[in-house]
Amino acid sequence: MTIWLIGGTQESAELAQAIVSCQWPCVVTMTTDSARSLYPIAPTLRLRVGQLNLETIHAFIHIHAIHCIIDASHPFAVAVSELAIA
Repeated sequence: MTIWLIGGTQESAELAQAIVSCQWPCVVTMTTDSARSLYPIAPTLRLRVGQLNLETIHAFIHIHAIHCIIDASHPFAVAVSELAIA
């Protein structure tokens, strides 16, 4: 089971820390490289910087064997939230 944490916010960093403490595998996505510093370094946590679109999101979910999506993105980041729902 891999969790996809849609991040880039302080709240998502706090969630990532909780996920790491449970030793669950997680991939955090964010749009800016500067957000990387928010997240802990852990063997179960992978970080991905860059935007996802409808074509790449399906591949991302398949490649990372995503079983759960947590949307902790910025409230104005509507596009990624809508793609995750699709």
